Amino acid sequence: MKLKNGSIFIIPLMYDLGWAFAKYLDADIMFPREDGRRNHTEAILRIHNCILKEKPKVIPDFSEIDLLLNPLAVTGINNRNYKQLNWEMLGYTPVIEEDYILPNVKSFWPPIENSEEYVVYENILNSFVGNGYKYLMTDKEKTLHLEFNDHIGMGIVMFRITMEFLKIQGKDIKEQYGLEKPIHEIMYNRYCDSPIFSQLPSEIKGKYQYWDL
Repeated sequence: MKLKNGSIFIIPLMYDLGWAFAKYLDADIMFPREDGRRNHTEAILRIHNCILKEKPKVIPDFSEIDLLLNPLAVTGINNRNYKQLNWEMLGYTPVIEEDYILPNVKSFWPPIENSEEYVVYENILNSFVGNGYKYLMTDKEKTLHLEFNDHIGMGIVMFRITMEFLKIQGKDIKEQYGLEKPIHEIMYNRYCDSPIFSQLPSEIKGKYQYWDL
C-alpha cells in the first residue's frame, strides 16, 4: 500500500497508551501554487479524536468524529519513514470539503522562543511576515487555542497526540512521564496552557477572532 493523498495512518501514542487515526493530505495536490512551484509545506495531517487502546484493523466512519488537534503541517512522511516509527497505513478515504480548511497559525514576535508578542497568519501556507500575506500582531492570551506555524517531524506528531490525549484525561505528560528530549520540552512549554481543542466551540477552532480590531 503506497502513500497517497487521503491515506489513513494509525499512529501509536507514546507509553503504549493507544492508537490514533490521521489522514494524510499532500499539500501540493490540495493547495497547488499558481507559479507551479512546490509548497514549503509538504503535508497536512488531520488527526481524529478517536483513540483506541487496541490496534485498529478497519477505518471508522469519520463523519461524526471531530479532530483531536488543529490540522498539523508535517515534514518527512514518505513510504519508508512512516514504518520506522511504527506508523501503519490502513487504507484511504476520499478528500472532502473539510480537508481544504486550514487553520490560522501563530508565531513568536520577534521570532525568538518565548518572545512576549505574537503574530497571527492566515494559514500555514502563508506564514511569513513581509511576503504580502495577511498577518496581525497580537498577544499570547488571544492565541492560546492556535497552532504555531511549525513544520513538525513525525516523532513530534506522536508527542503532540499523547500530550493532548492525556490533557483530555486531566493528566499532564510532564508530571506523568517526564520529557524525554529537548524538543519535547519546547513543545510542552508551547502548548501546556492551550485549551483542549476538542472542547472548544466549533466557531473558534483554528480561528483568530480579532482580525478586524
